[in-house]
Amino acid sequence: MKKFFSTLLLAWCFTASVAFAYGYPRFWKGDTNYPLVDGRQSIAWYLDKNSIKIKFNDPPYYIITAQTIVINDSDYSPGNEKYSNDKEISSTMDYEFFYDEEELDMRIGDLTISNWRYLRAHEASTAESYHPMSVGEAVFYIATGRKFYGNYLWKTGDKYFDEFEDVFYKDLR
Repeated sequence: MKKFFSTLLLAWCFTASVAFAYGYPRFWKGDTNYPLVDGRQSIAWYLDKNSIKIKFNDPPYYIITAQTIVINDSDYSPGNEKYSNDKEISSTMDYEFFYDEEELDMRIGDLTISNWRYLRAHEASTAESYHPMSVGEAVFYIATGRKFYGNYLWKTGDKYFDEFEDVFYKDLR
């Protein structure tokens, strides 16, 4: 029974790659250069597609930087599943990602000291890695035209789950 609930909880957490967008505008102020990459607890993160820079390109290794804009939506309340699309930028977040396609490792680093941390959602807690991993997946897809973890299936119990479903990539094109 405990294994069943653990599997169910884990499956629910990782379907967030699709379900996170519910109620949040797909693009900030309708601008397709700012697709939604994460949203929860009245906060939405939109990737600035124009900020993506490939710093190192030696396949299977890449280092890519990007920035998200953070939108706080104080108008959200339970029962009101629609977030407004007229909010201004609350803050920005800078990211630097290292990708190793051969080993299927994604890491996030500090832009100034390159202190890398692995992002493996199938091995780490959702709170620790899901948000930066969703940004990293979107950044890789936009920069290279390929999915990174998107084709990976992970197993819990006797079930297999996608890291990211195809709907996640729809607005990134």
